[in-house]
Amino acid sequence: MTGKMRLRRTGKGLLLLLLMMLCVGTVTAGAAWKKNSDGTYSYYNGSGVLAKNTWISKTYYVNANGVMVRGWQTIGGKKYYFNKKNGKVVKNSWLKSGGKFYYAGEDGAIYTSGIYTIKNKSYGFNSSGVRLKGVQTFNQKIYYFKSNGIMLKKSWLKYKGKYYYFQKDGSRATSQWVGSYYVGSNGAKVVSQTIEIEGVSYKFDSKGKATKVAENKAPKADVPVESTYYSHKYVDEQTLLASIIYSEAGNQSYTGKLAVGLVIFNRVHSSQFAANTYREVIYAKGQFNPTWDGALARALNNPSLVTADCKKAAAAIMAAEKKYTSGKVIKIKVNGKKIAFTHLFFMTKASYAKLGLKSPYVDIGAHRFFTKWVK
Repeated sequence: MTGKMRLRRTGKGLLLLLLMMLCVGTVTAGAAWKKNSDGTYSYYNGSGVLAKNTWISKTYYVNANGVMVRGWQTIGGKKYYFNKKNGKVVKNSWLKSGGKFYYAGEDGAIYTSGIYTIKNKSYGFNSSGVRLKGVQTFNQKIYYFKSNGIMLKKSWLKYKGKYYYFQKDGSRATSQWVGSYYVGSNGAKVVSQTIEIEGVSYKFDSKGKATKVAENKAPKADVPVESTYYSHKYVDEQTLLASIIYSEAGNQSYTGKLAVGLVIFNRVHSSQFAANTYREVIYAKGQFNPTWDGALARALNNPSLVTADCKKAAAAIMAAEKKYTSGKVIKIKVNGKKIAFTHLFFMTKASYAKLGLKSPYVDIGAHRFFTKWVK
């Protein structure tokens, strides 16, 4: 073979190799998006391989088919929203969808199941990422979110007729002083009652203003009362009511306990009795044996003796007291039948028979209850 022929063949080989390199170069020159025939987009990496189930530049996402996603998506257990026009994930922005508000964080993930700070304001979101409003509970604490979603902080709120205070962290205050006011275990501001706080009794007016009541110094009675009215430990009305219920009916059913408490409730509101406070009714001269035989004193001095049922009955009566309107009759269920409980007296069946009474009555456990004293 001549030198010219070898040179010609070598030249052709180099040209072919150069053409092959140029062809490969057009495919591997760089990663790029490609528009598919259906109008969607797919991404090919620098080797020409179709990308699937992955983020592209932390901005786009391609699914299992290698197609750029748009709209709402769940990826790795988190929710995201991708712009429907350009496919970019929304970040650090509020979203409104279906009339509800959402927030996409720094990485685009939608905030869910918690309280988050956005531009120095606190917001709550449910498990679906929806911005919440109204009363909400997180980690067993109660919060309130205004109509625009912003958490209420360091403010009072009137809710269903009662006032609640939401603290610096937004949680509802309970069992503590808020300035010169006090909120109970249910968070509501205490009004129109006397309660004991850390061993000190306070009387609260209708606005919640507190006046300290000296221990063992009950207000002057306007009716004849037992001397123990002044000497017994001074407690709030609900505690006193629970204690007398325990002393009179501690071994009775819950209905029996409630009935004893309601006799006192009815007397407070009856024109037949001059006493018009719970303490005066309970300590009225010659009315309830426990006020002079030591039983009530033991209950007052040893609160742990008073059972949960007695406290429950007293609480129910105090709740009825707050809603009471003149002439209102309380009803309770006795022997499976709901009856109007207007009774003003009770005693054991034996005592009733011994006194020769003929009043219409209803028996509940060991006690006989009646409205009029008839012989």
